[in-house]
Amino acid sequence: MNIAICTQGSVGISIVRKLFELQIKPSEIIVITCNTQSLSNRPLIDFLHYFNISWVVVENNMQKLVKILSEKNSGFLISISYKYIFKDPIFSLKNTLLINLHPGILPDYRGWLSVPWAIFNDERYAGYSYHLIDSGVDSGSIILNEKFPILKTSTAFDLHFYLMNRAIDQLGKIISGDWVAVPQVGKGKYYKNLLPNNGYIDTSWDSPKIERFIRAMFFPPYNGAILKTKVGEKEIFSFEQYLLELKDV
Repeated sequence: MNIAICTQGSVGISIVRKLFELQIKPSEIIVITCNTQSLSNRPLIDFLHYFNISWVVVENNMQKLVKILSEKNSGFLISISYKYIFKDPIFSLKNTLLINLHPGILPDYRGWLSVPWAIFNDERYAGYSYHLIDSGVDSGSIILNEKFPILKTSTAFDLHFYLMNRAIDQLGKIISGDWVAVPQVGKGKYYKNLLPNNGYIDTSWDSPKIERFIRAMFFPPYNGAILKTKVGEKEIFSFEQYLLELKDV
């Protein structure tokens, strides 16, 4: 059984290593990835070369993807950290199960940046959801999910990778088919690819909200929370730093 993985970056390396652990041979894996010129994606490409794993770049071209999956006779397509939304004609495939890993609790956190929004919204839990891919966005039936407490010290960075690592550990169950697909219940919420408040601290918020916002924006190497001051914009990494910078606001 061949497995197609749509992924990129360091997450892709973790996925392939997990497949090795599950006794999936390199010849049975095909990796679909994105921009090979990206510095964050280069280690994945080198890793695939080293183990002689087939890979191909597909940039939002569903016809090309269908052709690859048909030629490789892939029984599974599993999308983890792939940046494109699946559309027709991908749904014409009859012998390939289409699965997506979403780093958020569905249906409440469909769309982008689920972890930062969950922290900022003061949710008690964050989680991941494996679901079947349908014509909607993160709307397919759920086949496996877990949720975990959001700690008072959780940042978007550490919580995101914790969820991803826990989810990747469950790949064996996903591939085994030891699950039942359950339709999502409720309308839920959809978040566009936008940071809360566009990444800027609003000093009119109360202290707990500002502290959550700073943790929600912490995801290096991307910019942290931004504070507008009299001397320009400053990147804020902790609530303690924020208090020190208030003198210039």
